[in-house]
Amino acid sequence: MEQVFFKNIQEVILEELQQAQTSIHIAVSWFSNRSIFDRLLQKATQGVDIQLVILDDYVNKRVEGLPFDELIKAGGKV
Repeated sequence: MEQVFFKNIQEVILEELQQAQTSIHIAVSWFSNRSIFDRLLQKATQGVDIQLVILDDYVNKRVEGLPFDELIKAGGKV
């Protein structure tokens, strides 16, 4: 049976990402969560294959947004 999470979803996601050893593939419209981004960056520097598909719009490109270029430099694909 599948589990459904409504409380502490960020912590559940962070724990799942921490357990990843080979790859993490994410597809979302907008990505703005710094804690989850930092975990992806950490995993990329550890050699985990990170692939992130996001909408190519102003929300994801804004100046105060996340530094996706850092994830790319660490080996991730955005």
